[in-house]
Amino acid sequence: MPKISMIVPVYNGEKFLERLIQSILQQSFIDFELLLIDDGSTDRSSEICEAFAIQDSRVRLIHQKNAGQSAARNHGIELAQGDYLSFADSDDFLPLDTFKHLYETAQTTKADLTSCLYQAYWDARAQEVKRLETEQNTLFVTEFETKRDAVAEFLKEDKISWTVWGKLFKRSLIGALRFEIGREFEDSYFDYQFLIKSKKVAIVEYVGYYYVKNPESKTRIPFYIEQFDIVTEERKILADVKKDYPDLLAREAYNLSLRYFWLCNKILGEMNLKSILNGKTFSFISRLRKLYREDRVYLKSPSVPRKYQLLFPLAVYCPILAGLLIKSKGR
Repeated sequence: MPKISMIVPVYNGEKFLERLIQSILQQSFIDFELLLIDDGSTDRSSEICEAFAIQDSRVRLIHQKNAGQSAARNHGIELAQGDYLSFADSDDFLPLDTFKHLYETAQTTKADLTSCLYQAYWDARAQEVKRLETEQNTLFVTEFETKRDAVAEFLKEDKISWTVWGKLFKRSLIGALRFEIGREFEDSYFDYQFLIKSKKVAIVEYVGYYYVKNPESKTRIPFYIEQFDIVTEERKILADVKKDYPDLLAREAYNLSLRYFWLCNKILGEMNLKSILNGKTFSFISRLRKLYREDRVYLKSPSVPRKYQLLFPLAVYCPILAGLLIKSKGR
């Protein structure tokens, strides 16, 4: 059986897919399987995956009807045979020693969850990224013996990313844990749920994942209704923190405010006369207002920046003015 199962959902990713697959197959650590879950692609993605599956016996190609990223990841979890699971998005890629450092750290520390650092990447920044990788790769390992300390680090959003990539998850501990189908930004709550199941967590300070700035990613394309999930998913974490780690609630209130700020920028930054007249923007504002009223007690926490405390009520009660302010700041 392989030591690591790398799960990659694939949907119309022909532009970057080859780079990702090659970065995985060329890993210095070779005892792994690569599960490519083709989620009903309509471009050349399936053809690209099939070519790699023929070339390398470690590649397993699975086809499914289009059901979304969460369903593809869940399908991969069901089929995975490795001791550890790892995930990647089809437009990103890995340095060649990622598996080596993650696996060796997991074995040395006996960690259930092992995480590495990541680096934002785009072509114009390639040389700078390579320099930063060299400077930062000290291979310093931090172990967390208590869940509370691991959660505190997770909530800091510093060395433990809020995404499932750049990690090894001990497969035997996953159990019935799955990604929620039909949700966007589902990574963070999956991470949190696994984190609190873990007896030990380790961070290896190695840049082991390149997150590619893709203009077509869900965080960068125009606003759509499912992007409200960035707040609703965060509220799940907040509810759990409030119940289990109340001393960390102020920090999580700050995290919630960051999600609200992102959402306000997406909605109001794209507001124009046409969207106002057809009522589309104001239907979004009404939904945002309802959420804000429910979360107001947290969004007024002293840990939340003053500028956010001023912006949020303005956004939900005077959205046109707030939109003008956001657009003026964006220039």
